[in-house]
Amino acid sequence: MRRIARKGGTPETLVNGALNGLITAPPEPLIPGSRFPRGGLVVDGSEVFFGDSNFFDSYRIMKVAVTGGAITVLATMAEDDSPVAMTVDADNVFWVDGNALNQVARSGGAVSKLSDTEDTPLDLTFASGQLFWSETTGPAHGETGRIKTLPSTGGTATILHQGGDAPRELVIANHLLYWNEGGILALSKTLAGLPPFHRKGDQ
Repeated sequence: MRRIARKGGTPETLVNGALNGLITAPPEPLIPGSRFPRGGLVVDGSEVFFGDSNFFDSYRIMKVAVTGGAITVLATMAEDDSPVAMTVDADNVFWVDGNALNQVARSGGAVSKLSDTEDTPLDLTFASGQLFWSETTGPAHGETGRIKTLPSTGGTATILHQGGDAPRELVIANHLLYWNEGGILALSKTLAGLPPFHRKGDQ
């Protein structure tokens, strides 16, 4: 993991391939580099949250200071899966993997499953106490899916938008939810209490 000034300059390494010493370096001539980044990257305040996966039997949710240093493992999920997307609020880290929307405290601890997913999740975002995520039956044209929402405190997930051509990336700005799908950029005005769906035209 690296960072660079927005005006350019020399990149700084915050997290190396051995997770800043969290992974024991292998014997020569093997090269340290057992980190497989997965599941998004979130910077909030003085902390950076991220995930990795070994692709076989577990994945982890972790954090590091924005200046680098020791890594804290917040959660280890013992399953053949990977985190897909991640977001945070003041108290918790949220992420979706291939099966569920999950939560853990920013300091670590027990993982809570907030909701099962029906299809493959592609993105996750947070605003005004609500979580929003996209699901799709497949990434290609002609597939379908939905956008769902759930209070960050838990409860019952509701469908904000059903259908579309594999909805994926989500962005919230000015009380509006925007997303990409196959060939279409769309937005929902539901957050402002207006009609729920409006197509903005081909990308």
